[in-house]
Amino acid sequence: MKVIEVGVKFCGGCQSRYERGSLYEKIRDELTDVSFEYANFDKVYDILLVISGCPIKCADIKGYKSKIIINIDSQNYKNSLKITKENIKHL
Repeated sequence: MKVIEVGVKFCGGCQSRYERGSLYEKIRDELTDVSFEYANFDKVYDILLVISGCPIKCADIKGYKSKIIINIDSQNYKNSLKITKENIKHL
């Protein structure tokens, strides 16, 4: 079975309306069969998980490569695990 590789990119956190780090830990701890790492330009990911603290979504993702981009923000973070799982199914 192929391991799903997820690159994680955070916004700057200047207007966060929820605890982004805790959200990431929850997703990472739940999806134990997925490989998570902080995103870098030198790698192509199955999923780029962009965690923004507010609806502005200021995280710069230009230059990152992935098959799927998931944008989590203050409007959908409560469903972030479900959203991530649904996107994994499409790989």
